[in-house]
Amino acid sequence: QGPAAAASGLPHTGQSGPACCATRPQQPGQTPARLPLHASAPRQIAQVDGRNVKASASASFAMARRLYQFRTSLPPAVRAAAGNGARRMPVYSRQEATMRWTCAALLALGMASAANAQVAWVGASWGASWEWQAPTAPDRNFLHSSDGAPAAFVAFPVSSDTLFRLQAADLPHVTVIDGVGWPARYRAYTAGIDYLMDGTFGTSVLSAGFGSYKLDLKARRPPAGVEETKLGWYLGVGEWFDLTRRTRVTTEIAMHRTQHAERPQIFTANVGLAFSW
Repeated sequence: QGPAAAASGLPHTGQSGPACCATRPQQPGQTPARLPLHASAPRQIAQVDGRNVKASASASFAMARRLYQFRTSLPPAVRAAAGNGARRMPVYSRQEATMRWTCAALLALGMASAANAQVAWVGASWGASWEWQAPTAPDRNFLHSSDGAPAAFVAFPVSSDTLFRLQAADLPHVTVIDGVGWPARYRAYTAGIDYLMDGTFGTSVLSAGFGSYKLDLKARRPPAGVEETKLGWYLGVGEWFDLTRRTRVTTEIAMHRTQHAERPQIFTANVGLAFSW
């Protein structure tokens, strides 16, 4: 009102008519006027791939552009699945799936052991081996190897008289390639079950399991395609003798057989120690 109102640039309260409410038409290419601080851009609806995106006038176009770029960067199959509303499923390799199942089984066994207030066992042993009708001595039923047959295992209680055993062992072997014998060994990684029973002098053990058996030649440059990994299995019997409350002397006899071309059958006799915690 008066000079003060004129100086401030505000419309006079007494003014009326088109002069106080008319807005200047925006020319092509002209930047729109800036909004006051206390106001916001009107909300608009933008459609991106059939979906409504609600945003401000300036943000809706930027968001639409980002969504369109993200969608066009996807593979055609994934883009079609996303457009149909299908949920993308994770893709794992066979090795990853095996590791997941193994970890889940070990976790379940650990929880069962903790629930039963039982302990796990870890042991190591050394012994001798004999091969039934070895290819280098077909006229002999059992061929004794001068190399040792070490083994190590860890076992988790499943119940009061059952253990789940994970074991690694080396089995001496001589394979024949083009009529020539090559010293080798089978590296075995197996999983099995041990059944415990009260024995005459200690605890009797019946074992069975299966796993992978890899043929390793003792040569710097072995022939190509010979060192293969095949499925195999084992059966065993043994006796555990008490030394202390948490220490056992183990004696075990086992028979291993693999699916390699020679179909080896290897018998081992091992003596070792096992500890619990």
